[in-house]
Amino acid sequence: MPRSLPLERDIERVYANETATIDYLLQEEVLYSRDICPTCGIGAMKRYQSRPKVWLCTNKACRKGFSIFADSFFAGNRVKCHDLLRIAYKWLAGQNYTAIMRQTGHDSKTITTYLRFCRELVAAHVSQDEVIGGPGIVVEVDESKFGRRKYHRGHRVEGVWVLGGVERTEKRRVFLVPVPDRKTETLVAVLRHHVAPGSIVHTDLWRGYSGLADALGVHHLTVNHSQGFRDHETGVDTNTIEGTWAGIKIGIAPRHRCKAFIAEHLAEFIWRRQNEGNLWDGFIRGLRETQY
Repeated sequence: MPRSLPLERDIERVYANETATIDYLLQEEVLYSRDICPTCGIGAMKRYQSRPKVWLCTNKACRKGFSIFADSFFAGNRVKCHDLLRIAYKWLAGQNYTAIMRQTGHDSKTITTYLRFCRELVAAHVSQDEVIGGPGIVVEVDESKFGRRKYHRGHRVEGVWVLGGVERTEKRRVFLVPVPDRKTETLVAVLRHHVAPGSIVHTDLWRGYSGLADALGVHHLTVNHSQGFRDHETGVDTNTIEGTWAGIKIGIAPRHRCKAFIAEHLAEFIWRRQNEGNLWDGFIRGLRETQY
């Protein structure tokens, strides 16, 4: 299986310093090369060693300058671009913001801000219309509450219900959708959009799933969660989606399990699943393809 990320010792050269990072970003076409001055249309654009972050027009009558970071993720940032790539790498590696703050020397506010920028970037490259399953393919479906307080203790967080489904295949394709409630009409509307007809759908006995077979054209099988996540007689289980919930929640701080943040965290999880084995290239592609 290919690595999700290059080894850090191999990637450190990319963000060793500002010059190395700029050269890398130009090579990857994340930063735009400019051949002809867009102002005068005559002079060639050139970078000088004395001003490596600026494209300067060589036409003496113009001499217009443009930031090398214009229209990119790095435009207007107070943190240097090689530090931003270092932060991004550590985030992609699954480090939490405390560890990233300690290793990069940036304060909590800076790390929080740029980690959210990273999540927003990858969220923009996640398809919200993916349909999973298909004839003969098992799709496990369940709903889970995010932001629930136990025993009414601690800071009050408004809870969010999320309906999710995971395909029981090697790719483990997944959909995750915040929902306002668990009524039948709500769940059926989401599942109709995300589960292909002919799928074998496994759920628990929640009454909101009643009538799925007819409504979606699927084969609907159930397991009684009060007795476990697997029915040993029928072989029906929802262990995969239950494990998926655990994997999602471990990566979301309790204070972010609310309406304001949940969508971007769910999108991040889906993006990581879709780019499994290729996280670094996927992130660089996102930098290249997103316009600012």
